Amino acid sequence: MLVPAISAASYRLGACKAAGISLTSQVILNRFERQLIELTRHELNGHAEFTNDSSFILRTAPFPGDYPLGLYELPRRSGDAHLYRLGHPLAEHLIAQAKSHDLPLAEIEFRYAEHGSKISILEGLRGQSGWLIVSLFTVESLDQAEDHLLFAACTDDEPLLTEDQARRLLTLPASVRSDSMLPLSAPPALSAVNVSRQAEIQRQRNDKRRSLFEAQDAIDKQREELIGKIEGKLQQAAGLVSLFTLRWVLP
Repeated sequence: MLVPAISAASYRLGACKAAGISLTSQVILNRFERQLIELTRHELNGHAEFTNDSSFILRTAPFPGDYPLGLYELPRRSGDAHLYRLGHPLAEHLIAQAKSHDLPLAEIEFRYAEHGSKISILEGLRGQSGWLIVSLFTVESLDQAEDHLLFAACTDDEPLLTEDQARRLLTLPASVRSDSMLPLSAPPALSAVNVSRQAEIQRQRNDKRRSLFEAQDAIDKQREELIGKIEGKLQQAAGLVSLFTLRWVLP
């Protein structure tokens, strides 16, 4: 089972056509909103009817709670619709449900031809197969936590994919192959990719800390007590959780 990755990441604008409405009424959704709709479609399987790429009709309650039935729109365009967005109680529950899924090792066939347009960075991977691992790397400091998705992927010949290739691969239409015999584990080289990426994130954070300390050196001595408190909060804690591992096939 593939669950769309929801994380703290930069927004990227994209256009989605709303079925049955004119071009002048196109709904423009950013990347987070598109991912939210995709996740909602997956998690509400059998409970909702999706009228287009930015709205759905909730027919039955997917779980106990005060989630009214009826039309949901992102953004709301009808006075009779519920405004659906990140932060909506239904969306929050669905995200939590998606994050709780156990994702066993599986082989996924990505259908490039169904995407509808050329993806230059994936062209060279057509006809190949390989491995992909997605992990969640969390760094805590200054009483805050930063989440980073780490992507590690390779072909069966073990040339490594770039992070952009791995991310883009996961945006293609796909299905699970149920008739395949899977090896027990992914190549060890992918673990090294995660280690390298984690180190790169710690180096970036250390550069920021170094800049902060240099600025603090110029602060008045009367503020030394405050600086001491800040330095205490700068202590970092990091953890890595593997989200899923899959075999990928790109016919």
